[in-house]
Amino acid sequence: KLEAQRRELNRLREQRTRTELSRDLRADSIEIPFYSPVVKSAGLDLWIVPRDAQGDVVKVPGTLRVRILRRGLLGLGTTGHAVREWSVLAGKLKDMWEGQLYQGYHVLLAWSKEGRPDLDDTLVQVRFTGPDGKSQETEKSIESRE
Repeated sequence: KLEAQRRELNRLREQRTRTELSRDLRADSIEIPFYSPVVKSAGLDLWIVPRDAQGDVVKVPGTLRVRILRRGLLGLGTTGHAVREWSVLAGKLKDMWEGQLYQGYHVLLAWSKEGRPDLDDTLVQVRFTGPDGKSQETEKSIESRE
């Protein structure tokens, strides 16, 4: 019985530590500094960089939703329809962190079986959701470079 109580106490301590860390680690903004849609057979190559309130890069866990949107009639991405959409779960995203030459998540998203879509007049939209449940979103126009 004493051993079971020790295990429970250790479990609660670890849970408290994770909660405190997730409160401190948060992305106040994200950016897409680099992307390349020209990898015809592979997919969309993105760098996603979470930043804190001071603008510093933070290695914060989270999930991603990436969409390629066709621009709507008014030219706004949110009024258009999704051409492609991907979700990256936290466990997989964690393995995509790069910290050598440039810090951020280096994400390669495969095209579907239909292949690369027509990227004229589109943009890439990224939503990053951190451990605190808050989401940050950014988008960037895609310049098709054949």
